[in-house]
Amino acid sequence: MVSRPRAMGEVLFTAFIWGFSFVAAKWTMNGIGPMWALTIRFTLAALLTAPWWLFRFDRHHARIAFPVGVVLGATLLLQLIGLNYTTVAKSCFITVLYVVWIPFAEGLFFKRWPPYSHLIWVLIALVGTALMSELKTDEWNRGDALTLLCSLASAVHILLVGKIQTKIRSGFTFNLYQNVWAGLIPLCAALLMEPLPQFPLQPLAISGLLFNAIVVSILAFWIQVRAQGAISPSVISLLFLLESPFAALFGYLCLGETLNPPQFLGGFLILLSAVGTIRDQLRPTQLAIVEV
Repeated sequence: MVSRPRAMGEVLFTAFIWGFSFVAAKWTMNGIGPMWALTIRFTLAALLTAPWWLFRFDRHHARIAFPVGVVLGATLLLQLIGLNYTTVAKSCFITVLYVVWIPFAEGLFFKRWPPYSHLIWVLIALVGTALMSELKTDEWNRGDALTLLCSLASAVHILLVGKIQTKIRSGFTFNLYQNVWAGLIPLCAALLMEPLPQFPLQPLAISGLLFNAIVVSILAFWIQVRAQGAISPSVISLLFLLESPFAALFGYLCLGETLNPPQFLGGFLILLSAVGTIRDQLRPTQLAIVEV
């Protein structure tokens, strides 16, 4: 049994992991195209967990994980393709617009409207993200449009995981099949759009692939599935914004990247919104438990 406070702590740990995944992704791009990198990542995750999902085949989890995994693969693919035409800063800001879509989608489809305080935290978080990514008013292009679709797909993924929570008997098993299905989309795209990777891979590329396959795909996505049994999609999406300041920290420590004063302010606002959300969710009347 997992309490809501523990689930929120696990989400914060997941954001920490995803923050470092940006560094790992840069390591991965040494001699590998982004689509093949994504394909190899999910393939490694599938092969490493094959004894659980292949030899102990679970038809139920394989079936319910299919649409979720396909959406996850499409989300990451749209983001990567969009980056070919737009800036990293604009891509980051547009992607996290899922924070805006999710609360209203929950209200429209599930009749769970967020409190006014949550909308305030969303606004603060978006301002912080804009400052962190140094958003500029450049001309809108097809990369921005693809990244907007990525943002919508991210919202759909989080909402789908929340919707099928009652059908998930094991979060770990569900995530294994999610990884299997997620690898199909980038594989098809890589076969059509990218040359084959050059082998042998460089040590940094191997390190990045292993981290994103094991720590991110297997561990972090499992924690997300598990935590969403205790936390609503709108709240978990806001907490995930913490990956932005974590990424900035790891970028400084590992890659020598620095932040300017507006970016520091943006990171503070994101942290403030996350703390405010945690405070609201930990009120005694809102505590709940979920079965693992």
